[in-house]
Amino acid sequence: MADDVPYEDRWGRFYSAYSPVFSSSGDVAAVVTVDFDVEWYEKQLNQNTWTIVFACGLFLSVGILLVVILTRQYGKMIEEINASLNDLADDMSALTEDTSDASRETKHFDLEDEGIMQVKKRISILQKDLHDHIGHINTQANSMITAMASDYRCVYYVNLDENDGVCYRGPERLCSVERGRSFSVSGAV
Repeated sequence: MADDVPYEDRWGRFYSAYSPVFSSSGDVAAVVTVDFDVEWYEKQLNQNTWTIVFACGLFLSVGILLVVILTRQYGKMIEEINASLNDLADDMSALTEDTSDASRETKHFDLEDEGIMQVKKRISILQKDLHDHIGHINTQANSMITAMASDYRCVYYVNLDENDGVCYRGPERLCSVERGRSFSVSGAV
């Protein structure tokens, strides 16, 4: 048990704590009392408070820094996907233009017309390429999500078609490339 408020006597201001001492029969045999100087006690409280505030601020800052770093890394991946989607949109625009040109050139609809068959073939090829591209993007996204969620020490994204890669996670002593830095795959092997 301890005092909630300090008391003052001729020797100063103090907080007191009390603890009973029991005999072998279970009766109170004595009471131990300890006095703490108010200034010392409040200094300890203030010091502990500031330590907690500093630690919380530090952890919050590190957390924000990690969020910023991860957001930038994922932002780069999203930019690459966006560029691929823009290329796909350009291909679709070109296909639409080719289809418009072919319909203007033909006076009547004829399935045997070579221009229509060529557009149909191009649509089929583009559809297959689109399906393959979406599958590739899904595979890359799933692989990155799995790797980042796992406890791998080093995580790299490697694009063999373009001969480049990026280190997304890993301690510098174990990884040959600094985090966030691009590298040539053929030069690293």
